[in-house]
Amino acid sequence: MAVNEALQFPRDASANVALYAAFIFLLYLLGMIVYQLYFHPLAKFPGPKIAALTSLYEDYFQWSHEGTFPLVLERLHAKYGDFVRIGPNEIHIADPDCYDAIYNFSPEIDKRSRAGGRRPVGGGLFGQATVDDSKVHRRPYNPPFSRTAVIKKEKLIRDKIETIIKVLDAACGTDQVIDISSYYRALTTDVIASFSFGKDMDLLHNLEKAERLYAVWRAQWKMAARFESLGLRHRVFPWIEWFLSLLLSRGSSKKNPGLMRGFVEYQEEVKKYVSNALNTLKGLPKGTEASEASGQLPAFLEALRSRHTSPIHFTPDTLFANANVVFIAGSETTASSMGAGAYHLLANPSILRRLQAELDNAWAAGPPSWTDLEQVPLLKGVVMEALRLDLGVSRRFPRINWQSDTMLNDKTIIPRGYTMSMSHRFLFFNPKIFPDPQKFDPDRWTQSGEETSRLMKYMHPFSKGTRQCLAYSIAQAELYLAYAEIHRRYDMELFDTTREDVDCTVDRILSFPKAGKMTVKVKVKGRRAS
Repeated sequence: MAVNEALQFPRDASANVALYAAFIFLLYLLGMIVYQLYFHPLAKFPGPKIAALTSLYEDYFQWSHEGTFPLVLERLHAKYGDFVRIGPNEIHIADPDCYDAIYNFSPEIDKRSRAGGRRPVGGGLFGQATVDDSKVHRRPYNPPFSRTAVIKKEKLIRDKIETIIKVLDAACGTDQVIDISSYYRALTTDVIASFSFGKDMDLLHNLEKAERLYAVWRAQWKMAARFESLGLRHRVFPWIEWFLSLLLSRGSSKKNPGLMRGFVEYQEEVKKYVSNALNTLKGLPKGTEASEASGQLPAFLEALRSRHTSPIHFTPDTLFANANVVFIAGSETTASSMGAGAYHLLANPSILRRLQAELDNAWAAGPPSWTDLEQVPLLKGVVMEALRLDLGVSRRFPRINWQSDTMLNDKTIIPRGYTMSMSHRFLFFNPKIFPDPQKFDPDRWTQSGEETSRLMKYMHPFSKGTRQCLAYSIAQAELYLAYAEIHRRYDMELFDTTREDVDCTVDRILSFPKAGKMTVKVKVKGRRAS
C-alpha cells in the first residue's frame, strides 16, 4: 500500500505542476490581451481587435487570399478612418498630408523588418535600414545612374527601341497579333543590362528566353511577398528565398517546365555579369567625381572605380544582390507602366490623336531628345498617368523612428519605436487629390504650374530623396522615348485586351494584374510617320 502511495505522489505532483503551468500561461495570455487592447502605446488607435493582438491577421490574407491585403486596408480605412492599427506595433496611414512627416529621410527614421530587426541581412542597395547605411551603399552608384549619365547614353535606349520598331514594321498591315507588353519587358531588361554592365541579355531577339526569365521573377515576387509577411524576407539569404520560391511553386513548374531552366539561366547570367565587371575593373584606375558621371563606362564599372567605393561594395554577395535588384527593379516596374500607358492610349483614341499631333510638331525640326520630349505637355501627362494608374510598388513602406515620437499632425503622434506606414494606393487613387482617380486623364497634368506642383507633391512612384529608385532617370527616359517613338509612328488597335488585363489589383510587393502578369495585345493597322 505504501509503495502504491509513493508511486501515486509523483503523478499527482506532475498533474498539479501541469495544471499550475496552464493556469499561469492562461493568466499571462489574458494579461497580454488586456495590455495590447487597452494599455499598449498604440491602443488609442482604432482597428480590428485581432490585428492589435497578432500579426497573423495580415498573414492570413497574404497566404489564404494572396495579394489582397491592400484592398483589405481600403476597407479598414473606410471603417476606421485615416489612422488604423493593422498590427500589434504598426499604424497604417491614409492621410496623404502625413507623407512628408513619415518619409522625410531624417536620420532618426529607419526602415525596419517586421520581426523587429533594425538592419536587414544581406547588404546591398536595397533594404538598408538606416539613411546613413543607404547613403554609404548608394554613393558610388549615384553619379553613373544620374540624369546626366542617362542623357549621355540616350542612344543606347533608342537603339533598343529600334528593335521593336522593326517588329512593328514587319507586322504593319497584317493580321499579326503582337503582345507589346512582352516587348516592353524585354526592352527594359536589355536596357538596364546594357546600361549597367555594357552587354544586354538579347531578350528583344529571344522572347522565349525572356518569358522564362519573367516566370522566375514572378515566382520570386509571389513568394517574397509571403516571406515578408512572416518577417523572414531579410533573414533568409536571397538565393535560398529564390529556391524556396521555386519549390513552393512546383505546381507552376509542372505547368511551365521552363521555370527551373529560366532560374538557372538568370542566376548564371548575373554571376557572369558580376565576374566580368570585377575582371575588367582590375585594369582600370580609380575614378573621380567627373569621370564617374562621364557615361563612358557601364554604370557598375563606374561605380566600382569610384573613390567612394569601400570593401563592402566588392563582396560577391553584395555585387550579386545589387545586380539582382537593379535588373528586377529597373525592368518589371517600368515595363508594367509602359504596358498600362499603351493600353490606355489605345483605349482612348481621342487622347491618342492629340498626342500624335503634339509629337508631329515636336518632330518638325528633327528628332527631339529625351529632354525635349519632356516639354511636350500631353506626353508628360501620359507618362504621369501611366505611372499613377500602374502603382508600381503596391506594398506599404514601413518606417520607424527609434529616437523620438513622430508628429503626423496636430492631433496624431506615433510613439517612438513603433511602425508607421503608407501605400501608393492611398496617394495615387485618392479622389481628393486626383478626382475620378480610376480615369486615365493626362490633362490633369497639363494645367497651371501651381496645380501640377500640387499633384506632384503626392506623386512619388520612385520614392524620393536618398531612397529614390536608383534607375529613376533610366525609367523616365524609356517611358518618354518609347511612347513617343512608337505611338507617333503607328496606328494600332487593341486585340483581346481589356482593362482587367492591365489594372494592377494583386499585391506581390510590386503590383500585378489579376492574371499574374500584364498582357497588352495589339494589331498594327498602319504606319503614319517615319
